[in-house]
Amino acid sequence: MKIVVLDGRTLAPDRSAWAGLDRLGELVLHDFSTAGEIPVRAAGAAILVTNKSPIRAELIAGSPELRFITVTATGFDCVDLAAARR
Repeated sequence: MKIVVLDGRTLAPDRSAWAGLDRLGELVLHDFSTAGEIPVRAAGAAILVTNKSPIRAELIAGSPELRFITVTATGFDCVDLAAARR
């Protein structure tokens, strides 16, 4: 299972804060992702972890492996909830 952290720097600049997630699957950690990088980086992910990186309908629709999206912020407006429900 591939776990992709799109913008880990915003939650924990120290990479050791993410230790342990690699026991759940292949962990791919990015400090920051631009809008153009997100589709490429999210490809094949079963789990996406975001703080501010937008997860839009097009990305969700084009990600058949995606099973879980989590937001490490207080809000969740960066995720298209209608698309995620579908």
